[in-house]
Amino acid sequence: ACFSALYLDTGQVEKARAEFERLIREYPKENDYKVAYAEYLFRNKNFDQAKALVDEAIKNSPDSWQLWNHLVEIHLAKGEPDDALRALDAFLNKSVEKGRVEALLKKGHILSLLNHWDEAETQSDLALGLEPTNAYAHLLKGRALLQKGSGDDAIIHLRQAVETKPSEQDGYIFLARALAFSGNPALAIEELKRGLEKLPKNTALRMELIQYYQREKEWQNALETAEMGLKQSPENPLFLMQKGRTLAFLKKPEEAEQIFKSLIDKYPGEGGGYLELG
Repeated sequence: ACFSALYLDTGQVEKARAEFERLIREYPKENDYKVAYAEYLFRNKNFDQAKALVDEAIKNSPDSWQLWNHLVEIHLAKGEPDDALRALDAFLNKSVEKGRVEALLKKGHILSLLNHWDEAETQSDLALGLEPTNAYAHLLKGRALLQKGSGDDAIIHLRQAVETKPSEQDGYIFLARALAFSGNPALAIEELKRGLEKLPKNTALRMELIQYYQREKEWQNALETAEMGLKQSPENPLFLMQKGRTLAFLKKPEEAEQIFKSLIDKYPGEGGGYLELG
């Protein structure tokens, strides 16, 4: 598919399409061409055409998790979570080992998005049965337990997720939430700070930490954390908003007003600055 890629790189879309279609016709058993063309179609939101190609590829290689995962992502992009779950079940029913844990966790993730936490927890248990140290399985299990109100049990799994995969932001975020839920906001703050030591430029962690400081009325720490975020990302409206709110709580209304006015000037289509200023 090198000519197809070259045509795409040089903006010759019609030539690329013609080349992909020629290769697929001439080599019907070769999945690489189908997958490459399907990925191009997916990026351009031609989901039905992409799905047709992936379906054909699966017929050639029915045990390939990579292909089934492509199909799942297409269904999700189309807003079809039930079809995505059916595709995952079709793969899992094959009892194929390669990709099984990934498929279980993908299914658990989709179920969590649908707020089916008991079923999501079941998928995490099945995944942990195959890979007891899998960080994402512990993360899913911990999140499910937290949703069900079992904060202390959630902490065990979320801490395991953090220790196993310290580069994963969600481990720190949900561990902090579980600690706060269990009555330990100070430990939650320490966990987020530990996450930022590992991932110093992570916006989600820094935003979470600011909000915890604000809940605990640690306004100066909240302000310093927001300002550090702005040093790393000067135009980030989330950090600007939090800085303005914190200045207001620190009884510095003129500085807060200046922040909110700058937000309105920079992002006139957003409502946050108007609400805060009002």
